[in-house]
Amino acid sequence: DDRLSTVALQVDHSVRGRWRHRLLISRTADDLVFEDPVDPDESGPFAGDISSHIKTSIATVDWQFDFYLLPSNVIVAGFEWQQLVGENVSTGPFGDTHFDKNVTSRAFYFQNHFRRNNRFSVTTGVRVDDHSSFGPSTNLRITSAYIGHPMGRSATKLKWSWGTGFRAPSINELYFPGYGSQDLKPEKSRSFEVGLEQELLEGRFGLAVTYFHTDFENLIGIDPNTLSAGNISAAKSEGIETTASFRLDRLLRVSVNYSFLDTEDKATGNPLLRRPAHKANLNINLNPVSPLSLNLNMNLVGQRFDNDFGVRGEDFYPGYAKLDAAFSWDLTLHIRLFGRVENLMGGEYEEAAGFPAPGRAFYGGIVVAL
Repeated sequence: DDRLSTVALQVDHSVRGRWRHRLLISRTADDLVFEDPVDPDESGPFAGDISSHIKTSIATVDWQFDFYLLPSNVIVAGFEWQQLVGENVSTGPFGDTHFDKNVTSRAFYFQNHFRRNNRFSVTTGVRVDDHSSFGPSTNLRITSAYIGHPMGRSATKLKWSWGTGFRAPSINELYFPGYGSQDLKPEKSRSFEVGLEQELLEGRFGLAVTYFHTDFENLIGIDPNTLSAGNISAAKSEGIETTASFRLDRLLRVSVNYSFLDTEDKATGNPLLRRPAHKANLNINLNPVSPLSLNLNMNLVGQRFDNDFGVRGEDFYPGYAKLDAAFSWDLTLHIRLFGRVENLMGGEYEEAAGFPAPGRAFYGGIVVAL
């Protein structure tokens, strides 16, 4: 039994068109109860009832300020606070476990966006994170784009970006009984990408291709020797992503995406776990009447290198297909009703080897804009 809830409040305010600020407060909570009674035919030291009650939550406060000093220049500055809380009470043949932990992080960010003649733009930014367990980390990012019209009214966009990244271990990666490790180091990365986007038929049809490359230091993964969270000292990930899209006014939007990914654990030469070389996606969005939006999304995932740490160990596991459906209905200008069904066809698949994904799942809610 898994219950997921999200509550969010967002407030936007603009002052004479010169600056605006946005305050976002949100909390997401997950309450999972797992019961696995002992099999009557099961015996031995590992036989017994297994029961787990896992609660996790993420609380976030993000306050962002946008300053419009010049028509061609926007400065963004802000502060973000986040707290992750995890609680687990489990009983089983391996003994009883309990943990109740929380971690907090604060971040300050600054970004300068410059645009000239709606053709050339460059954005530079810096973000300083301060984590309760790992201290401060400063990261940089720069992006640039040029938009031309060599084919008449159809735009061609060249873009590139470079940046550094930081990811602290999650609360489960640190503390989850039997899996978490407090010896984990934060993950650091350095990435680069370059791409081309081309519009056709006055913007109704679009093509895009992007090359990306990322080098990781202390990538957070699974230690095959201890079956717990661990660091991969050095790894790389690179690939190409292509997208084709088509729109028919407001009635119909269709997009097709394909990506090829090449990964490597530089210590072993093996691919990184659970990162398929081939992925594809088809998304169809239909608006038959103005307040109603319907969406179908198909994901195709190719085989990937994985480890079930049991029957097959390290191996290439088969791919799978997954179909999702969603809708939204604007009841008023301020109230929106939404719902979605994941794994609409109820197919059986494993995103991680040895862990069957949930079957058909239903979600719904109401969004109120004040």
